[in-house]
Amino acid sequence: MPSRKAILLFFVLTAVLYGLLLIPWPGVLSGYRAAVAGAGNIFFRRIGDALITFEPMTTPTPDKDIDVTLKNVVGGPTVLMTINARRLYLPTAFTVALILAAPIAWRRKLIALALGLMLISVYAGFGVWLKLISAISDPRFGAVSLGPSTRKAAMILIAILTKSPVTPYIAALLVFVLVSLRREDVVRLGSTVLPTSRGRGNTTTV
Repeated sequence: MPSRKAILLFFVLTAVLYGLLLIPWPGVLSGYRAAVAGAGNIFFRRIGDALITFEPMTTPTPDKDIDVTLKNVVGGPTVLMTINARRLYLPTAFTVALILAAPIAWRRKLIALALGLMLISVYAGFGVWLKLISAISDPRFGAVSLGPSTRKAAMILIAILTKSPVTPYIAALLVFVLVSLRREDVVRLGSTVLPTSRGRGNTTTV
């Protein structure tokens, strides 16, 4: 049965691990940028008539660190946009911290870590895909044709999923719950309160 101290320890460990993951260790962010660019070149190389190339910046800034070249292969223009891999790293690091701090067996923890990284990467990739779709469906670029309502929906999703400072952390928390917690874990967490309730229910008045 988990105690309140165990729950408090989970939150403290999460904060400490997240802080450690945010320290600019040599090679971590540069490696993550390279991984994001490599994944982009694999999964988003061609969308409609757009040929897309991701390349990490040689001199990244806090707001942008990957160049994305969009080329209309049917004679249209070439456009340069940027994405910020660091913003994608933050919810990824939070997901890792939550899973590593969870009071579960290491075998479950490693499986949850693999699944969690996959799911949070899908979330991050979906946000990047939305930005690409928004850019290449612009009538001035014309690589993909979308109706006005669809483009508007994409812009709303971009604002919610990628521009909000809160949504990525909510997504990370949901991923953590999905991959780490089982029904019995929720029951055990609730049992910290239930004994008190039962005790009160058994009290009789004479």
